[in-house]
Amino acid sequence: FELEYACNRVGALFDFVSVACEEKDFVHYFEDSKAKLIFVLDLFASRALSAAKTAGFAQKVISLDLADEMPMPIKLGYKLKTRSQDKSFLKDPMVQKMSDFRKMGQDLTIDYKKDPTTPAVYAHTGGTTGFPKTVLLTDIAYNSVAAVYRKYLPKSHGGYCLNCTVPFVVYSNSVGMHMPMCAASACHIVVPKFEPEEWPKYFKKYPNINFIVCVPAQIAPWLEDPKMQNADLSSLEVLGVGGDGCTNA
Repeated sequence: FELEYACNRVGALFDFVSVACEEKDFVHYFEDSKAKLIFVLDLFASRALSAAKTAGFAQKVISLDLADEMPMPIKLGYKLKTRSQDKSFLKDPMVQKMSDFRKMGQDLTIDYKKDPTTPAVYAHTGGTTGFPKTVLLTDIAYNSVAAVYRKYLPKSHGGYCLNCTVPFVVYSNSVGMHMPMCAASACHIVVPKFEPEEWPKYFKKYPNINFIVCVPAQIAPWLEDPKMQNADLSSLEVLGVGGDGCTNA
């Protein structure tokens, strides 16, 4: 989300794709967007680097190390678990660490005047047509959602925002990102692979959930789960549901 907002501030077109893609799919996306900079977790950097070279447009592949964002005890465990990871890709001159990339911009000032008609985001969806496609969102289409949330969203005071949607589809790219960012001090909980039967687990683990972002298919199991009958939902202020039709249930 930090990257997407940063790109939007300087007028760059952002394309959020799934790291679960095969290399040939990466090539397709990189060719489609003509991406100059590619940001990727180091776990998938080798595949992204190879695809970037095949596509032929990228100037740099920026590798993000999850350990850089972790508290020290968790970082040590993560480093131990991933110690056998092949990081030979870091020797490629086309690759740069995210930590070094950030340092380059510390004293940099960019003079850019935002234009609401400028293309802002490539988002991916199956939509109502049932086949994959890419949707181009302009700056005003992308940011109007944030403007609405900023005006009408209740101000959280230290609770949680539970985000159950994948970030590379249209609905989550707007609602699933803007809502948590506009929810003041709410801690953003991202669930990469949400299983509907896990609702009770999350409500138990995070007892003060103020905001939820999900899709209709995840609501029915919640309503039908006996373990959720007596769940305390008193802290829930906003239930964001979209991406598909939602029944009255």
